[in-house]
Amino acid sequence: MDGAQATGHKKVNVRRLGADFYSFSGHKMLGPSGTGVLYGRKELLDELPQLISGGETVRDTTLTTHNLAPVPDKFEAGLQDYAGIIGLGAAVDYMRGLDLDALERHERQINGNITEWLLAHRVARIIGPQEARRRPAILNMILDGHDPFDIAKVLDEASGIMLRAGKHCLHSWYNKTGTSDSMRASFHCYNTLHEADVFIDALGKFIGA
Repeated sequence: MDGAQATGHKKVNVRRLGADFYSFSGHKMLGPSGTGVLYGRKELLDELPQLISGGETVRDTTLTTHNLAPVPDKFEAGLQDYAGIIGLGAAVDYMRGLDLDALERHERQINGNITEWLLAHRVARIIGPQEARRRPAILNMILDGHDPFDIAKVLDEASGIMLRAGKHCLHSWYNKTGTSDSMRASFHCYNTLHEADVFIDALGKFIGA
């Protein structure tokens, strides 16, 4: 199960989910880029083959044989990104100190304010559920007649609003459905209701709404 979009925003119980494997990235939960976590059931991790081998992944070797180290060492060849791992650990500690239910409500309120404005003014097609409560941290939209890259650049330079434009690493879905590039806003604990108002005001000025 890919948990990158959930782990930094809500409570996750991998045992209740029944996941054999659960992965998530560090940078989407306030940690350093280039880090991530793979959870796996012990018996499956024992069976999982290595991607690469090297120092510390084996207990002993001969010229023709090797004896693997136990999980997780058998997957950790070479020098690890210990600085990134320490940073990710700090992010985990920080996230554990948050009220994740309150965080989800906060994100939903920010998203809901912007979503209501978009729907009321009929200026955007929202990709995914129309209700903000079903996608608290994500708002992916298409503004017909406007290039999402232009909007993202203008809002960044004029109002300090960071957005992402494009196919969001999901080209296969965009191509299959014939959907054009979209613009995505993402929300987290550091965003405020005031910033939602700033976004609405800046976008309204850009599109003349």
